[in-house]
Amino acid sequence: MLAIIIPYYKRTFFDATLQSLAAQTCKDFKVYIGDDASPEDPTALLGQFQGEFNFVYHRFETNLGGTSLTKQWE
Repeated sequence: MLAIIIPYYKRTFFDATLQSLAAQTCKDFKVYIGDDASPEDPTALLGQFQGEFNFVYHRFETNLGGTSLTKQWE
């Protein structure tokens, strides 16, 4: 199984990204979405893709990715 990690902060291309993942014919992957304390809440959009593919969403309380991406994923 393939793991796909998506750091989320801006919604600009996020809908198109989720549509692309939902359109895949082989869905042998799991998507991990890390919300880096974005001011743009993606939960309603993610709800539209529930059941389309396997994903896990986690919201971080602080924007650690703005200073250190490696610390964020630790």
